[in-house]
Amino acid sequence: MMSDVRTVILLRHGEADTPAPDAFLGRTDTALTEAGRNAAQSAAHRLSRMRVDAIVSGPLVRCVQTARLLRLPPQIQVEPGLSERDFGDWNGKSRALCHAEEAAWAQFAQPDGAAPGGESVSAFHERVVEAYERVLDENEGAPVLLIVSHHSVLCSIASHALGLGAAGAYRFACAPGSLSAIDYVDGFAQLTRWNA
Repeated sequence: MMSDVRTVILLRHGEADTPAPDAFLGRTDTALTEAGRNAAQSAAHRLSRMRVDAIVSGPLVRCVQTARLLRLPPQIQVEPGLSERDFGDWNGKSRALCHAEEAAWAQFAQPDGAAPGGESVSAFHERVVEAYERVLDENEGAPVLLIVSHHSVLCSIASHALGLGAAGAYRFACAPGSLSAIDYVDGFAQLTRWNA
């Protein structure tokens, strides 16, 4: 008997311009650097040998730019819920400057903390999970789905798929331009590739 397999490929956007080397980029909408464009083209080369039935991108420029540089046949769908975590007042600010705000940093460092005016860990994770489930439903006929998004988003997706919850996302890391994959075999998620 054949197993029913669905693959979700996760691609982290390439390196993006940052206002400071250690910035919370968050919702700061910056374009890819030359290295970021090169990473996207490298991913395009690797993906050209794979089947891709649907492409969904986060809405920020660095994700959409990465998705476009892949030059794959499916039309790019943009899903707002796959946007990076909102760091509120700290979007685009260096971590060193944020850390100097001692009381705010202490609150941010809590397990469900948030930057001033930003999303908490749980609110971010819930938003990403809702968007991911919606993307899966809307692309039900696509056996191989490619999602182009951010580090935190992709780690939350992997954590959710494996049943690890919001805190489990901190157990993952993925480099700019890296590919990961989750196979759903008869409905059960298996992490088959990570940060490749």
